[in-house]
Amino acid sequence: MKMKGIIHVDHLSFSYGKVNVFSDFSLSVNEGEFVSIVGCNKSGKTTLMKLLAGLLPSNGKISVNYVIADSKNIDYTAPTVGVLLGELDDQFLFDDVYHELAFPLENLALPKAEIDERIGKVTRLLKINDLVDRKIDKLTMSEKAKLLLAVAIIHDPKVLLLDSPFCMMKKSDRMEMIAILRYLVDQKGLTVLLTSNDLMDALYADYLYVLDNGRIAVEGDPIAVMREDKLIGRLNLELPFMVDLSNKLKLYGLLDEVIIDMDRMVDTLWK
Repeated sequence: MKMKGIIHVDHLSFSYGKVNVFSDFSLSVNEGEFVSIVGCNKSGKTTLMKLLAGLLPSNGKISVNYVIADSKNIDYTAPTVGVLLGELDDQFLFDDVYHELAFPLENLALPKAEIDERIGKVTRLLKINDLVDRKIDKLTMSEKAKLLLAVAIIHDPKVLLLDSPFCMMKKSDRMEMIAILRYLVDQKGLTVLLTSNDLMDALYADYLYVLDNGRIAVEGDPIAVMREDKLIGRLNLELPFMVDLSNKLKLYGLLDEVIIDMDRMVDTLWK
């Protein structure tokens, strides 16, 4: 495991009653890093994110932004941590987009002029500025997911916790949002921890953990992990198309690396 980072889980054990979820589980995320956790349903992803968000007791075994993750500390950590957990429709507090975006900034007692400026900035970044005057129940699932991401980052957090945020999005929107997260990590120093049941969401991460029944089955550079195609198959995960194709072409000696861009692959094969 890596050295202690801005997100740190130290030998955690956790159970729901008699159902054990984690036993001696450890994980660390460095500051300014984009980390993905991928696993099938029931692998422990959502429970872990609830623990990190302080919604479940961790007995001091978890810290986020160097503060113990605990319900008693939520008010203290809220200004520096953005969270997107659970079902999309369960997370909205208001009927309209503007007030949903304004609420976390009003809690920081910001003046209205600054609130409006931040709303304009984040909605332009996520390309949802045309939704500001809309009612939330009129949005598509993809638009709702983008709105919740906007709410999670509008207060400029240092850490962003995202539990399967893009599962309802079409592929093009999903890749656009991941590119925006990559930008925020690279240019703004944001730390992102994102869970998913789709390895596609991990392609542009710095580090990947694959969970299986509450344990880390494999971890490391995402492309290196995805080269372990037999292990990935045993874990009932599906490789992204370009990674799977690269792995197959390597078997025939046609490639010596994993290429995830189709144009680059074509150029390489035709050289």
